[in-house]
Amino acid sequence: MFQAKLPRKFQLAIPKALLEGLHLEAGQQFTLVARGSVIELILLRTVKMQEACYPLVRMRALQDIGIG
Repeated sequence: MFQAKLPRKFQLAIPKALLEGLHLEAGQQFTLVARGSVIELILLRTVKMQEACYPLVRMRALQDIGIG
């Protein structure tokens, strides 16, 4: 578990261990959802990120439509 302090400019920093563990990079976008006293950060995945995570699924999808 990690902790962060909300500074005057209201910008939270994500601890380095989380950045590295989740392979986050500058410029990635998130959806923020408030659930009671909990704030969820949900990474918006791009098509490129999806393909990197699921190369076999992409290959089979291309084969299904006669491309691969």
